[in-house]
Amino acid sequence: MEKIETLIIDDEEDIRDIVEMSLTGFSLFNMSHAESGQDAISKIKQNTYDLIICDFNMANGSGGDVYKFLLENHILTKYVLCSSDLPTKHSIFSDTRYLFHNIEKPNISKGINELVQKLMAFKEVIINIAIDYEAIPTRIIYKIGTTPCDVFIKINDNKFVKILKKGEALDEADYVKYEQKQLKNFYLESKSVEEFKKEFESNVFRKLSLQDTSDSGVFSISSGINLLNSYVCEYGFNHNISRAIEDSSRTMAEIVSKNRQLDILFKKLFDNNESYIAKHSILLSVFAPLLARQLKWSNRIMNDKLVIASLFHDITLRVDQIESVDFDKLLASENFLSHSIEASEIIMKIEGIPPDTHVIILEHHEGGEKGIPRSFPYSKVSPLGLLFSFCHIFVDELILSSSIDVAMDKTHAKSNLCSQYKVFYKSLEELDLF
Repeated sequence: MEKIETLIIDDEEDIRDIVEMSLTGFSLFNMSHAESGQDAISKIKQNTYDLIICDFNMANGSGGDVYKFLLENHILTKYVLCSSDLPTKHSIFSDTRYLFHNIEKPNISKGINELVQKLMAFKEVIINIAIDYEAIPTRIIYKIGTTPCDVFIKINDNKFVKILKKGEALDEADYVKYEQKQLKNFYLESKSVEEFKKEFESNVFRKLSLQDTSDSGVFSISSGINLLNSYVCEYGFNHNISRAIEDSSRTMAEIVSKNRQLDILFKKLFDNNESYIAKHSILLSVFAPLLARQLKWSNRIMNDKLVIASLFHDITLRVDQIESVDFDKLLASENFLSHSIEASEIIMKIEGIPPDTHVIILEHHEGGEKGIPRSFPYSKVSPLGLLFSFCHIFVDELILSSSIDVAMDKTHAKSNLCSQYKVFYKSLEELDLF
């Protein structure tokens, strides 16, 4: 049976997600999206749609503009208004030729169910409803946060495996991995679907009602500088570090703003600014590029590599398990033993990342018999991997002792591990940061 080609039009991504989620349980809809009236009109010119579900109030072309385009061009497409406005509020809908249905926000799921019943009564389609499990887009499972029910992954038509229990959330790093595997859907038991939809819909409209339009929530250079300053001030660094903080914050903002997957991982890092992983990663993003510049190794690509490696080398570690930097204790954790490989694989698959950035991440715990994951001797670790691991030692000691003097002394003692570390330590001293 042919799919119903459906165009979902709304300037809020979360609203588009609610509509798609509500239609996903019915097996006959093939869905596309548009972010505005003008975007929709461009797509309608190039494609044929059986059904249009459209918001009214949008900045770049309203739902009225879309309906007017259908009327003027005699395009026989069923139009569904999905808005807090009723059709009677707008004169364009006085001509009802293509106005098939109205969904009144915020009751979108209810309105979609009524729409489906209307389509069935229209005797144009037969809707097949899943009996045991219903597909839910992966990004919606991620967006809901704590899930109100168990979540499953489909192995085959007869086997579904539970990956999240009720009350758990999909981790950002896991979400990126699933995206990279192009896994578009998870599954819920049919009995749990309505509860899930209500919870997601409620979350979306609660968020929209509380949304502060003056703050986009995007990491800015100024917020990065403020956060980094708050960290380094704890330890008594002098003003010489200011330029490094500004450079690191600017690089962070540029990198994250250009890449959606890095943005997702970055938000995980900032879920708790005061966690060890967040503080450790952000401080590293200052000291690793700074030391490279002192050594005259620095260029733009190398700087980007070091900042990305700093921010994301621990991205698969569980924050609640990493409360210290006691390496011997951490070696007992399976999550810790595999985190270099897992984080490296995630970063390697993200488009636009400078080449070999993942190697720095893979090598950040290498060197000696206790090195992970491969116990490489220091002589087999790449130069940037060595520089990064040295800065890693310094930042760990800094956080652990809360004292620059103690951190420098302990880093000096560990600089005897390899000849290159001795060079790095001398350059660190020459920075004159305290």
